[in-house]
Order: sequence, then C-alpha cells, then structure tokens
Amino acid sequence: MAKVTGFNRKRIGRRNNLASFDAPPTAVNEYGQVEHTTGTWARIVTGWPCEMVDAGGGEVVNGFQTTAKTQKVLAGDPALVAQVTEACRCIISGVTYGITAVRDVSGDGRTKRIELRGIK
Repeated sequence: MAKVTGFNRKRIGRRNNLASFDAPPTAVNEYGQVEHTTGTWARIVTGWPCEMVDAGGGEVVNGFQTTAKTQKVLAGDPALVAQVTEACRCIISGVTYGITAVRDVSGDGRTKRIELRGIK
C-alpha cells in the first residue's frame, strides 16, 4: 500500500460527545443584507457525535494551527454540520461555546473540524 504524503491522516478517536448547534436570529435589512438581530436562536443540529480535544490557541491539531482564541476542537463527520458557520454557537453537556473556525480537515469532505471558545 502506498504511503499518503503531505498530510498526516490519523483516525479520529472516540466520538463520545453529542454537540448541538444553534444559528443566530437574522433579518434582511432595507438594503437586502442579512443582519443579526435580537431574538431566539434556532436549533439547526442536534446530537452530532464528535470527538472533543482541549487545545490552546496556536496549537497544531490534525495538521492545522488553531486560532488564537481556541479552547476546544471538535472533529466528526461533516454531513450533519454542513450549515454550521462561525456565526453559530455550540452546546455540549449544557455548556455553550462560540465557534472560532470551521474547517475541512482532510480536504476531501470526510472530516469536519470545529474550533470552540468558551462564552462568558
């Protein structure tokens, strides 16, 4: 079997966390631009199985450097979280996190990586 070069392909560990994602309330203004408004957040994903890793800002996880404010990194299948963006928020075990980055780890759509920071 040929060795894959240029990327460190490691298997994701246990996906023992279930993450839910909420999208912020939005409205279209008079110029046709989407604005964030006050109101109720809408649940867009419930029960996404993922692996959660503690990480510090600037640390390299799965071949990519994390952003400066990252505290945790999630990894899992991309199918359920295709509509998750940095504007959304994540809830795991009752703790709410903001999203600092959403990335395709392998570049071929097999694994989605979501970086989180705690919300005060």
